[in-house]
Amino acid sequence: MKADVQKIPKCLTDNLKLIQSLWQEPEVFMTDNSAAEKGAWPNAKQLLCHFHVLQAEWDWLLKSKNGVEADQRKPLMNAFKKVSRV
Repeated sequence: MKADVQKIPKCLTDNLKLIQSLWQEPEVFMTDNSAAEKGAWPNAKQLLCHFHVLQAEWDWLLKSKNGVEADQRKPLMNAFKKVSRV
């Protein structure tokens, strides 16, 4: 059975209106520390994504301006993982 292509846009817009009418701001949300997301829900509790926290830590360890020797990066990263329970 083929879908009636003419009815698809109305179906989508009707569903979008329903979703918008039911939408409430979240109490909690997970992010990569995005300023845009924080601004969208200023009253909600923000949880940081573990992957992005680890990625930011590794990026920090790699930057030469932070003075971390190459042979110390993996041990420091492993220690960070232990204290962050990942």
